[in-house]
Amino acid sequence: MPPDAVFWVVSPSGRARAWIDGVPLSPRGTSGIESHQFVYPTALAEGEHELVARAGNDSRRAVTFQVAARAPSTGSASIDAVDIYPLARGPEGWLRPPAADSECAQLSAPLGDSCNDIIGGGYALIEYSGEGDVVAYLVEGRILPAQCTTVVVDTWTADPSAFSVAAVLPTGVTEARTFAGTVEVYSTEEAYPELYADGPSACSLGFGQRAPSTLASVGLALVAWLARGRRTRRGR
Repeated sequence: MPPDAVFWVVSPSGRARAWIDGVPLSPRGTSGIESHQFVYPTALAEGEHELVARAGNDSRRAVTFQVAARAPSTGSASIDAVDIYPLARGPEGWLRPPAADSECAQLSAPLGDSCNDIIGGGYALIEYSGEGDVVAYLVEGRILPAQCTTVVVDTWTADPSAFSVAAVLPTGVTEARTFAGTVEVYSTEEAYPELYADGPSACSLGFGQRAPSTLASVGLALVAWLARGRRTRRGR
């Protein structure tokens, strides 16, 4: 760790406290991100220290770390791709995007209150990368460890500027960068072809468009036949 390191204590409830060698640390501010960042009152002395953190329901964790002088931290992050998938149900419930990383989904921690009952119009699979002294990423209000390079979030929009990422360095967070590319939007059949193996019976919502069902096709044919019958009778 550098002597001017910034320490993170992530709690979904937003409540967090921290100490180093028994000295209370101060949050960097009151915003959702700043309330999870803590700094020591002065530059840390080189050598071994102990960080004690309490978060959420007052659970405690202690971590021992080393401080050594080093060059200033540098780094950056950017979004490489954004793919949007519609909501769709399979035989066992809601489906996740094909390329979703389930392990990283479990490591993703929101920096504010979240509600699992709110469902967006679709799923956005965000792929991102970084360079330099990146120790974590901040994507759409979620912090993820450096080994994770994708995250899935609920979304109502396909606007590229709505998606951003920032790099978490040992000394703080870089400026967020928005996506400058093209958002790819997939239909249900493109995203989940296995649902169409026996015909177009998938249930989908959101951005993707569902193929007409067999029942709908029969209904349209019946309407067309009745319309032809009416025209024939009128011509007599």
